[in-house]
Amino acid sequence: MQAGQAAEAAFAPAEAAGHYERALELWEQAPEAAASSPLDRGALLQRAAQAADLAGKDLRAVALISQALTETDAADEPLRAGVLLERLARYQWGAGDTAAAVAAVERAVAVIPAEPPSAERARALAAHGQLLMLRSRNRAAQARCEEAVAAARQAGARAVEGHALNSLGSSLGSRGHLEAGVAHLQQARAIAAELGDPDDLCRACHNLGCIYLYNGRYEEAVRTELECLDLARRLGAIGGYGPAVIAAAAEALLWLGRWDQAERLLSEAFDLDPEPKVMVMSLLPRGLHRLWRGDLEGAGGPDLDPGTVEDVARPAGQRPRVRVAGSGGDLGRTPGGCACHRGRRVGLAGRGRPGRPCG
Repeated sequence: MQAGQAAEAAFAPAEAAGHYERALELWEQAPEAAASSPLDRGALLQRAAQAADLAGKDLRAVALISQALTETDAADEPLRAGVLLERLARYQWGAGDTAAAVAAVERAVAVIPAEPPSAERARALAAHGQLLMLRSRNRAAQARCEEAVAAARQAGARAVEGHALNSLGSSLGSRGHLEAGVAHLQQARAIAAELGDPDDLCRACHNLGCIYLYNGRYEEAVRTELECLDLARRLGAIGGYGPAVIAAAAEALLWLGRWDQAERLLSEAFDLDPEPKVMVMSLLPRGLHRLWRGDLEGAGGPDLDPGTVEDVARPAGQRPRVRVAGSGGDLGRTPGGCACHRGRRVGLAGRGRPGRPCG
C-alpha cells in the first residue's frame, strides 16, 4: 500500500493500481499486516479503483468499486455506501454503461440523508449534475449543480465545490453562456490546483477547451486542450484523458484549416493504444478530416468501427453533417459540443466519459 501511495504522489496511476491490486491479493494471506493497515479493505478497493480509472482502465475500476459496495451495508453506513455509488456511477459512465450509471448516481442521492449537511451528500448531488450535463440535459444539470455548490459550501467541502462548479460551467457553456461558463471553469481549475487534485484539474482544463470549441472559439480551444494534454502527461493521467483531449484539439484544428497538424495529433492518440470504446473519440475527427478532403472511402474505412458514413452535406458556413449508420445521430451538429463528447453518446451507445471528454 505504501508503494501505491508513493506512486500516486508521483502521478503514476498505472503503477499505483498495480501496487494496490497486489495488496488486495495479499490481504487474506497476511491477516496480521492487514489488521495494522492504515486503510481498511473497502478503502483499499476504493483507492485501487480510482487509480485504475485514472490509468484509463474503466472496466477494472467498475469491478473494484462494485466489490467494495458488496462489502458495505448501506443501512449501517449510508455515507460510505453513497460515496461508493457515486464512484460506481462515474466509472460505469466511463465504461459506456449509461443506464447503470444513471441508476447508481440516483441511488447515491437517495441513500445519503439530506440532514445534517455532509460532503458526501454534496458529492452525490455534484455527480448527478455532472451526469445530467454529460447527457446534454443542461438546464436540469445547472439546477442540480447549483444545489451541489450550495451544499458543498454549507459542508465546507472545497473539493466538491470545485467539482460542481466544473460541471456547472460546462452546462452553461454548452448552452451558449460562454462568459459565465468560463468563469466557473476557471474557478474550478483554481480549486483543483489549490488542492492538488489531478483528476479535477485535468477535467476542468479539458471542459474549458470543450466549451470554447462548442462556441466556435477554436484558437482558444486548441490552446486550452494542448495545455491540458501537457498537464495530463505531467500528472500521469494521459491514459485517462489523452484520447478525449486530443480529439477536441484535433476538431478545433480542423475548423481552423490546420488539417496536417490535426492529423499528426490524432496519430498521437492512436499511439496511446486506447481501448476500442475510447478510440472512437479520435476516429470521429479523423473521419471528418478525410471527408473534408473528399476521401469518402477513407472516412468510412475499416478503422471507423462505430459504423459507416451514409450521408454528408456541408453547406457553406455550417458544420458538416455526418451520419453514422445505425446511430440515428448527426455527428456534425449534435447538442453536445466536441467530437469526443458526441463519440461517447453516438458512437458508444450512450457513453460520455467523465471524465473525460466534456466529462
